[in-house]
Amino acid sequence: LIAVLKRAENDPAFLRKKILFKNTLVDVPINITDSVALKPGTQYTIEQLLEAMIMRSDNNAKELLMQTIGDNSIFVFFRNHVWSLFDIASTLL
Repeated sequence: LIAVLKRAENDPAFLRKKILFKNTLVDVPINITDSVALKPGTQYTIEQLLEAMIMRSDNNAKELLMQTIGDNSIFVFFRNHVWSLFDIASTLL
């Protein structure tokens, strides 16, 4: 979530980018109703996928977002923001 929002901070149009949901991405039981679940063959904006992930705990939305931003973006975010906090904290101890 944070990596996606950080990317949108640098590129506000990113939230309006449309992504095609081709088919179910995770093989886990879906605990949301069919009326709000992502529909295969439908395009969703990054913003809509974020909402589905947060509001409905939609794992397909999470997986689609992960595929869209890529593992490298997540690694770079953690390296630049999270791990640097550990470095700072260790110097204070």
